[in-house]
Amino acid sequence: MKYLILMRHAKTKQAGHQESDFDRALLPIGLEQCEHQGKKLKRLLSTPPNKFLVSPAVRTQQTFREILKWTEWKSDIVSQPRGLYMASAESLIHHLREIETVDSVMLIGHNFGVADLLTYLSGKSISKYKTGTFSFFQLNISNWSELSAKDAKLLTLESPF
Repeated sequence: MKYLILMRHAKTKQAGHQESDFDRALLPIGLEQCEHQGKKLKRLLSTPPNKFLVSPAVRTQQTFREILKWTEWKSDIVSQPRGLYMASAESLIHHLREIETVDSVMLIGHNFGVADLLTYLSGKSISKYKTGTFSFFQLNISNWSELSAKDAKLLTLESPF
């Protein structure tokens, strides 16, 4: 049995004319979303995920640090592959299938890849995967390489407000 938390980064400012999308930072409302969701995750999970996959973009890194702060989780196993930045659902699945040995993973990424992966795994069409939203899956698999929709069960879908 494996467990997966999918999270979209918290609310960010719009990229300015001279600013890159990659460097967008969280807004104050985004920090509030992280606090709200961090507290929910702390109640939901008695132990932190074994591994974190986090897009290297500024907003996902900030979301990750804020979630760690509010859950009081510690993490030594963080992977930040460049390929997670604006990744498609197919690319996210590829990264997840490469994981070895751990039982639980939290992935913090971007739309539309995160929303499309939620739709694929749950079989439910999600009209909007708002910033700061997370979903929690139970996966009836022994190895991450076996990841597929037929073995996934959506346990919860939580929007921040």
